[in-house]
Amino acid sequence: FQPEFFRNLHPARNTKIENASACCHRLRMNPKRLLLAIIAVFATVWITDFLIHGVWLHHDYAASASLWRPEQEMEKHIGWLMLGQFLCAVAFTMLWARGFAEKGCRVCAVMFGLMMGIFFGANSLITYAVQPLPGAIAVKWFVANIAQCVAMGLVVFSVYKPKTAQPACCAS
Repeated sequence: FQPEFFRNLHPARNTKIENASACCHRLRMNPKRLLLAIIAVFATVWITDFLIHGVWLHHDYAASASLWRPEQEMEKHIGWLMLGQFLCAVAFTMLWARGFAEKGCRVCAVMFGLMMGIFFGANSLITYAVQPLPGAIAVKWFVANIAQCVAMGLVVFSVYKPKTAQPACCAS
């Protein structure tokens, strides 16, 4: 017994079908909407990160200041922070566009955000296990990741729409 999924993993089988499928999937991408969605998700990440870390967790960070870089040093590393946020937005948006957008709905966007939030939030639990991080911060990070990713899911759902026209390679 071999489920269909595993049979299709073998590269020598169904290459014509796989190539046509890849062609269709690639051509249905909507580059303009994709770029807009990446920018919108990046803005969502930036704004929610400010609200989470700059407002909600500000006092928690002050109480555990010995664990963090001084403010002046953090400012010197802002480029790395922005790059990380941008890469997060690109990955999140590409995953949505390539795997969920075509049949996506608002509930799908929330579920996608929830699963991605759990995925990102798991790192908070790992960080808590290996660093002397207060448990309250780890829990707040975990919850914030889920809320942030649900917001990101709703934004990407609202902005990104795949092309509706069927490419010539997919015509029956």
